Amino acid sequence: MSSALLATKLHPPPLRVNAVRRPRLVEKLNRALQESRRLTLICAPAGYGKSTLAAEWLASLRSGIKLGWLSLEEDDNQPVRFLRYWLAALQTLDPSLPTQFLPLVESGNLPPLPGLLDEILNRLNALPHLSLLVLDDVQWLSHPQIQEILEYLMDHQPPNLHLVMLSRADPALPLARLRARGQLTEIRAGDLRFTPEEVRLFFEQIAQISLAPQSLLTLQERTEGWAVGLQLAALAMQHHPDPAAFLESFRGSHRFILDYLAEEVLNQQPDDLRSFLIRTSLLSRFNADLCRALTGREDAELILGRIEQANLFLIPLDDQREWYRYHHLFSEYLQNLLDRDDRADLCRQAARWHAGQSQSELAVRYALSSGDMAFAAQIIEEALSKDETWSGGNLAEWLGWLERLPPMIFTKHPDLSLHASRVYYLAGQLEEAEAHLARVESSLSTPSEADPYRQNQLRAMLALYRGAIASARNNPVEAIQQITFARQTLPPDQHLLQARALYGLGMAYASLEENQQAIACYLQASQSAQAAGVLFLAIHGLCAAAQIHFQNGNLDEAEKWCQNAVQTAGNQRLPPLGWALSLRGGIALERCRLQQAETLLNEGISLSRQGGIRDDLATGLAFQARLWETKGNPTAAIATLAEIRALLSNSPHHPMMKMAEAYQAYLQGLTGQLDGALQWTENFLVHPPQTSTDFEWLCAARILLTANRQEIFLNLIHSILDKAIQKGHRPSAIEAMILLAENEAARHRTPAALEWLEKALQMAAPYHHARPFVSEGQTLRELLSKARPAAPRFVDSLLELTDKPLAPKSSPEDELLNLLSEQEIRVLKLIAAGKSNREIAAELVISVGTAKWHVHNVLQKLGVTNRAQAIIRARDLGL
Repeated sequence: MSSALLATKLHPPPLRVNAVRRPRLVEKLNRALQESRRLTLICAPAGYGKSTLAAEWLASLRSGIKLGWLSLEEDDNQPVRFLRYWLAALQTLDPSLPTQFLPLVESGNLPPLPGLLDEILNRLNALPHLSLLVLDDVQWLSHPQIQEILEYLMDHQPPNLHLVMLSRADPALPLARLRARGQLTEIRAGDLRFTPEEVRLFFEQIAQISLAPQSLLTLQERTEGWAVGLQLAALAMQHHPDPAAFLESFRGSHRFILDYLAEEVLNQQPDDLRSFLIRTSLLSRFNADLCRALTGREDAELILGRIEQANLFLIPLDDQREWYRYHHLFSEYLQNLLDRDDRADLCRQAARWHAGQSQSELAVRYALSSGDMAFAAQIIEEALSKDETWSGGNLAEWLGWLERLPPMIFTKHPDLSLHASRVYYLAGQLEEAEAHLARVESSLSTPSEADPYRQNQLRAMLALYRGAIASARNNPVEAIQQITFARQTLPPDQHLLQARALYGLGMAYASLEENQQAIACYLQASQSAQAAGVLFLAIHGLCAAAQIHFQNGNLDEAEKWCQNAVQTAGNQRLPPLGWALSLRGGIALERCRLQQAETLLNEGISLSRQGGIRDDLATGLAFQARLWETKGNPTAAIATLAEIRALLSNSPHHPMMKMAEAYQAYLQGLTGQLDGALQWTENFLVHPPQTSTDFEWLCAARILLTANRQEIFLNLIHSILDKAIQKGHRPSAIEAMILLAENEAARHRTPAALEWLEKALQMAAPYHHARPFVSEGQTLRELLSKARPAAPRFVDSLLELTDKPLAPKSSPEDELLNLLSEQEIRVLKLIAAGKSNREIAAELVISVGTAKWHVHNVLQKLGVTNRAQAIIRARDLGL
């Protein structure tokens, strides 16, 4: 979803006029900037004045320093949600960052984090000013991936960025390492405790209560300089006849003092104000209108003014003083005064108010907090019924909503079950998606008074979703039956639904290799989507048609539809154009226009990343891996394939995942890891997947040829060639002929080799399929000269390309550095030294979870499956 970000989370607290100034601490914070330290950590339990100190410091900074602020809460402990807000906070430092990266994050389909973070850090490094990024309440962040993000940020932090963290507990970050390097400034509870002089200033200037020096000293000792304790004590003493006697009446822990003093303060308030405080205490943030909804008080704005004037722990969240929150400790105390029924009723009222404001995320949060799951189901159903909820694709959040609901609740909500099915389908959880569709089907078989039109719509949507699942399970016949029924039932003027149905049909026909029908469906889907005003699907329909032409070797037709997709977008640089640009890059690669291919692929991959379009991104990366191989850098190609596999890790049966596995095995054979390549080949031949592509079979054939498995190779390559010619797969047929030519040449049977090469040249020349010949390098050089009569102009162009290197060869050390970050190289060295994950964590001063993450990334990037293989691979590369 592109659910609205809460602006109040991105707004630093305003400087409080009635606060004791703390120059000794501000000076310490300023020194952190003067000494160019990386991190300032303000860490203390609740109520010590961390945010107040930060506000005073930030207000004192010189102009020219840019500030990004993010207030965190428990719900932010999700990588996607955290990144959305983190990027939004960075917008104040570089306004273009969210525009470029936020759609990708909202999709939930994150690429490997270093790739995403490197682009962001490079942008920040280019900024001309000093920037501060403040994260408040960091104690909520415990997710390993978020810890990885923060640690990566600190390891590669630009010199013009200073990071500030406010937390109740130490974050799980390498603080000891930063401390040892003099890169950490720390403000702890001991620093934040009010000194006797600050206690005196507070009571004289702020509370305006006159106390004897001994009483002030007693207060300082009893509260240990705890800011909230002092504030509560001042409020409690305002109407007490004998402050000295009052001071003797409380002592003990902070929790006891808080409860004691809060009760004293609350009892001094009028009944109407006390009720208002209690009934609004469960709100994480509020304005007058929201308070009015929960209290029924039309004068809510005036009451908020009274509360702020009385200094009752009300914290403004914006300069206009429209949005507020209570101090967390005071809020917790007030909430304990609510009984269960009142709390549930107030949560329901808060949910309804936020739903009415189109703030679905908060509406669902309060609905779930009510404990009334029937009500929560209703609010979630309303949220998922809105188009804007689906626009960003925030799967993690929707899954979190649905998994909080008891299974039986869905039986009474067929629309919610349909939405749930779609969510689980998009998440790749097909069994769960089918279970929800079964509930809908069951509800339709029960006699109902519902509107017949609605019933028909439900049946049509049921069929459409079943068809989508059938297509994902590679059951194109069922997919066609289901989607055809849906199309017949859905009104023709529902252009978007018709477009989705036509696109699904195109996928099914493509799976059946009924390519002309598939292309026709894709083009119709594009037209229907344009009629609905949905450019995303309109562009994708054109690209899907272009993809089929590309796979069949019709490069000119593929180029034409890609150009149409670009024209459809007009002057807009839309994320779905990533597929079109990547396809054009693939076409340029086939024609060996490598510089053009690289430019197009970089732009296409960038757009697909921005849009979070997983399959488009995988397609671009696959072309990029082939480009790296063509340039003679198989190690970089393996690294790119590792990114594809990470991208599709939740979809192990995805066709691109199988392609990446096959390609990686072939590249392993090229880089001397023939045993591993042969193991994949043998498994593939014994247990071939139900849906396999020519590319996978050709990878197997290449590995067998390299291993000199003559008989198996010949049987396999002739089978591949026959099927490719029968199905019209021109590129596959060309590659099969080239492999046959190479096999004959290796056995010094030149006439037979020339015969196969001439056939390949004659098939490739009209379409200028240059890459299959050039990527073989000098192996075909002599044969090409002899085969020139078969296609003279084409052969001349090939010879010109093979006479000069396509790209300079990288040294093994350079290839390794291209693959791994500095931290990953350190991890690989420790792996080679025989260190365990725990020992690596201790050596690098990181958590064991982070060490495991780095080891996993190292193995994946090197294209190996265990530590022993990683050590051998590192030695091969010269480490």
